[in-house]
Amino acid sequence: MAPSKALTLTLDAVLKNWPLKSPPRPIQISALEKTIESFNNGMEFVALEVPVGGGKSALAFALARTMGTSYTLTLTEQLQHQYLRDFQQYGMEPLKGRGKYACAKAGEGYTCADGALMFEGKDCCGPDLCPYQLAKQRAFEAPHLVANYHSYLFNLGLSAGKKRPKKGELSDVPNDAWSTKADAIRDLVVLDEAHCSESFLLEQAGVEVRLDKLTLKLAPLPIESDENNIRTEPYLKYMQEELIPQLTSYLKISERRGILDPKTKRDLNTLLSKLNMVLANPEDEWVAERTQTPDRKGFLADRFALKPLRVARYGSWLTGFGKKLLIMSGTILDAYQMTTSIGLDPEKGDFHTFDSPFPVENRPIYIGNLDMGFKARDESWPVMVEQVGKLLNSHSKEKGLLLAPSNKMLFHITKELAKTDPATARRIIIASGENRVQKYNEHLASRMPTVLGASGFWEGADLAEDASRFQIIPQLPRPMWQGQIAKRAAREPNWYTWLTYVKLLQGCGRSVRSEKDTAVTYILDRDFRKEFKKPKGLIPLWVKSSVQLVG
Repeated sequence: MAPSKALTLTLDAVLKNWPLKSPPRPIQISALEKTIESFNNGMEFVALEVPVGGGKSALAFALARTMGTSYTLTLTEQLQHQYLRDFQQYGMEPLKGRGKYACAKAGEGYTCADGALMFEGKDCCGPDLCPYQLAKQRAFEAPHLVANYHSYLFNLGLSAGKKRPKKGELSDVPNDAWSTKADAIRDLVVLDEAHCSESFLLEQAGVEVRLDKLTLKLAPLPIESDENNIRTEPYLKYMQEELIPQLTSYLKISERRGILDPKTKRDLNTLLSKLNMVLANPEDEWVAERTQTPDRKGFLADRFALKPLRVARYGSWLTGFGKKLLIMSGTILDAYQMTTSIGLDPEKGDFHTFDSPFPVENRPIYIGNLDMGFKARDESWPVMVEQVGKLLNSHSKEKGLLLAPSNKMLFHITKELAKTDPATARRIIIASGENRVQKYNEHLASRMPTVLGASGFWEGADLAEDASRFQIIPQLPRPMWQGQIAKRAAREPNWYTWLTYVKLLQGCGRSVRSEKDTAVTYILDRDFRKEFKKPKGLIPLWVKSSVQLVG
């Protein structure tokens, strides 16, 4: 983060910049008071755990308007649109990728991303006419910018310090860009849905190589006799001595002969850049992952990845562009764990957590007593299917959500239910793979009491009101014990537990979306009880107030 000083903020000043017609609610006032106090005391960052319905975006923007300038990071385009709907009139502008703008030169149906590939930046429409470049210029000239994590990283985390483009020259740096990182600093950076920030950095910091996608004559990968204990050194050596030289040579020859299409050229250059980045950071502890999976033609697709054990040193990609930082999520759970994972000093920030503003009677959470551990699977899975069937029948006239940690579990439940209760099994619409969004929409549109069965909608699904009056979570969504996760979890078991509960409690928020909404949640896995009973466990206030133990 940028050097931080104490501020002199007042609640009255912030409320004068309140951006909504409706007055702030008590939870928003309380969150503002605590944040103002922390910043006035010289804290560099504040982490706010505010559940769904707490009005995080409005209180963050009121602070941003009062403090001066801001960057706001969101997870999805949908959330970005919500910010713009409410705050664009006050000077907030969006930063989006090339693919969101129609190319002025390529013709109808083509985006600026298509145009960049078609023309390779040459003789394109120019920075003064390109819709993407103009939109980006508006965003950086505006006092408040909202972007998803990817766009922000591309334009700030990886680009700060680049020189301004020359007149008439195409560049991924905006026309009013900075010549030094200091020029990019704003008064406040807001990380919305910040529980995802570590996993996002992990995606960006490592490299994945699919040999089946490379048209290179490469030596075979190192032989591994134990897929659960893959050594890293042979892969680093393979990259340095085989892959990078071959890829560099291939790109030079292809450039000279003009035989590569623009997209392939871009993808190979990106891969080369990531490979070099890994080798340029030997101080990181890199973890190798290797997989062989059948492709569409039935052949084994050989691939490997190198990921850093921790991404704290890359946290400045997100946090390094603000004088102050506001971290927001409904599932921070462990402020020390979350802030240190992205390179922040916990002594330089404060953490504040709040209960849900929704009536507790509208959001009960019932915790069962099933042993869902791997060793107990033979005994527990038949009981799990039976309990899921009973719960579905007790809500036979209502829509709901069946949220499982894997498709394997979902298919098992529907298969076994079909043997004893076919009508109930047919209610389940499984949303998986390429058709998951289609099935999600099918569930929303159906007039029947369908149940959305999913393993990938722990976040992002909005099943308000009659779209879901109940949700069943048979087992805690523990991350797969392999590769980078397994190696780090072996050293930091508390981190692994934190990952599990962040995902679980995100799932608990899919169905109750407003003060008048109602839904009941059933968690069958008894391990939740252990965490709930800990004096200083990971269960936040908005969950503790709802929990009832059964069985």
